Formats: sequence, C-alpha cells, structure tokens
Amino acid sequence: MSLRDFFNIRKDPEEEIKDAYHELFASQLGRKVLAHMLVELHFFDEAVKEEEVILSNYSRRLLSNIGIWRGGNVDGVVASLLKLDYKSPKPGLQGDEGRMV
Repeated sequence: MSLRDFFNIRKDPEEEIKDAYHELFASQLGRKVLAHMLVELHFFDEAVKEEEVILSNYSRRLLSNIGIWRGGNVDGVVASLLKLDYKSPKPGLQGDEGRMV
C-alpha cells in the first residue's frame, strides 16, 4: 500500500486544488465573485501603474489555479472570446474611474 493510498489522496495535490478552485467558481454565485475579482485585479482594463500590473498578473495566476489560463487552452479561450457579442455589449458595472467593477 502506498502513502497516497494510505492517506486516501486521489491525485496530485496541485490537480486537487485546481479541481477545488474550478468547482468553487463554476457555480452561478462563484462566477459572479470571479467576475468581480477579475475586474478588481485589472484583468479587463489596461494596467498602467506598477500595482495594477502586479494585480493584473495575479488575475492570470488565479485563472491558472482554476485550470483555465494555460497554454493548452489558448484555442478554447480565443474561441470563447470570439463568441461574445461585440456589436451590442451588455453594460458592465462602472467604478469611479469609468472602469468595469
């Protein structure tokens, strides 16, 4: 019996955390929270100040933790983006500086 079997570890700990992140944010409420977090982390707007760049980079790390932002998903991410209605976008929540929040 291996230690993995003894402690009932099903898979690699990194894979397990990705599954947990994905399950958490896959719910309707989780998607709303993730969208808010990505806005706050400057994922959808240009990061100019050093602090904004750091936050923007963390937004990509967060998506990586969920298992979405990785090289193997480039085609899927691009395809999803191109399915969005760019001609009549839905209004987002606007913050004091005019950026989405």
